[in-house]
Amino acid sequence: MTTDEKTKIHDVKTALQRQLDDIKALQGINSLLLSVCLVDTLAGFYCGYSGEIKGNKDRFEKFADKYLNIHKPHIYNLRCNLAHSFSNTVANYMFVDSAEFTRVFGKDLVTFGSPIFSIDSFKTDLEKAFNSYFTDLANEVESNLLSNFLLRFNSFGILQDHTIPTVSDTKGNLLRNINDAENLPELDIKRVMYKPTKIKK
Repeated sequence: MTTDEKTKIHDVKTALQRQLDDIKALQGINSLLLSVCLVDTLAGFYCGYSGEIKGNKDRFEKFADKYLNIHKPHIYNLRCNLAHSFSNTVANYMFVDSAEFTRVFGKDLVTFGSPIFSIDSFKTDLEKAFNSYFTDLANEVESNLLSNFLLRFNSFGILQDHTIPTVSDTKGNLLRNINDAENLPELDIKRVMYKPTKIKK
């Protein structure tokens, strides 16, 4: 593996780790929506997505089969229901995001006629899948892992965190024009504070 390839893997892992951290910090359906989007992204790297109109389900399920096997029977349909219509027609799940609830009642509970989907357990499984994929990629455990990763990376890259230089007034309000800043008393010098704005690029 070349230094350039290692750098690309590092950049993607770092960018996606931030998304995984956001997922872990959120609770409920919002974290699950971000989770299935992250699976989509990982599936693209795993299978070598380069912009084909079709094949998303196949890529998603291949990744799930390898790294999220326990969820494979339902996770793609669940993703589609949530992402496309914010609905719940797969198995009429009751979603719960409580580690305490899962610890006490387990993950295989049916209540009020509906199976429980443990979001906190899925987030744990997703983190394991994330780490396993990047470990496999670094060790090139499958012959096409690196080439698929590079195909996906070279086709679309990855969003990275950056900042752009912006300034604010002394009250912290972002300024569009430096002339909007107040002057120092009795001087024709603008008083501003450097306040960089975070962006993704």
